[in-house]
Amino acid sequence: MRYNLATIRFRLPTRKRGGTIWADAHQSVAMALLFEFAVQRYGRERLPDLLAQMRRPITWQTLIPAVFNVLVEEFEAGWRGWLGEEYGL
Repeated sequence: MRYNLATIRFRLPTRKRGGTIWADAHQSVAMALLFEFAVQRYGRERLPDLLAQMRRPITWQTLIPAVFNVLVEEFEAGWRGWLGEEYGL
């Protein structure tokens, strides 16, 4: 499965009627990988701001530039490249 920002929700996964365990697990893994990438690439000091921004209604298109000072496309391309290098995904 390819990871991308469009498939990651801003909240912890919850089981919904008709949902599957895989969908919840996929969300959790994708978010963990995104956090791992962000910390490695941009530094642990940005993590508190990332978490704070995620607590409010916001989109990736707004959050990424606000927290990491890069375009969302640049962030996602870096993340996808990192996923390939680190995990072969």
